[in-house]
Amino acid sequence: MNSLKFKLTFYTLFGLIWSLLVFFFLSPWYEETLKKDIFELKQYKFSNFLILYDKIEYNKFDYVDGAETYFRDAFGFETKTLEGIMTSIKVLSTLAFLSTTFLIYFTIIFYVHIKFIFDTENHRRLGKKVWCYVLIGSPLVSFFLSFITLFLIIGIPSAVRNDCYKEYGKKFCNSQLRYHTSFIGENQVWLWGPSRGWIILMVDTILTFFATIYCWRNAHKFDEVKMKKKKKNYLNNNNNKNNIL
Repeated sequence: MNSLKFKLTFYTLFGLIWSLLVFFFLSPWYEETLKKDIFELKQYKFSNFLILYDKIEYNKFDYVDGAETYFRDAFGFETKTLEGIMTSIKVLSTLAFLSTTFLIYFTIIFYVHIKFIFDTENHRRLGKKVWCYVLIGSPLVSFFLSFITLFLIIGIPSAVRNDCYKEYGKKFCNSQLRYHTSFIGENQVWLWGPSRGWIILMVDTILTFFATIYCWRNAHKFDEVKMKKKKKNYLNNNNNKNNIL
């Protein structure tokens, strides 16, 4: 019963973690938006920039009828620092996703009785050790990767500002209200801060942290029934061989 309870909890937790990472990839991570109340026309939302997994959208109008219009394709200066951070975010978040996928896939294989290295004399002990490492190591890796990614996204405003400094200097950039210094905030004209992708990743990171602790405390339960069966079969086979001899 303990093993079954652990399996259900395990697959529920990591199924949710996996799904949250998928939604993170599909959602915008950070945005800077012009306040609506300074416009007479209310039929659209204006985003100065919107950062997603595969692109950065600049000056985008979302109309009620679904039409989209872009009238600028860059910040007006090179964004090498921002692009470097974006690349790091993509790599780390993808590795976190692959780590979670690997864990789910590997445990499924384990439970459909596909044999790897367990056909040895010490298969029970070796198998349990391997799976304890997998069950603790994979979520721990995913947690650290997601945690680092969270802080990389926090660095997006600083990256934009630093790129502006390189092109125009601090005096000009500091006079531009858009090139703000905080991760989240607003002024007379702009609202800026994390979008729903960052919030999803934060929830995913917290959930992965607790899932890691759960696996660490209960990893032995995941294979206890299977290993008991393996040990029983192994002993029976040895007894049969001895009887034949």
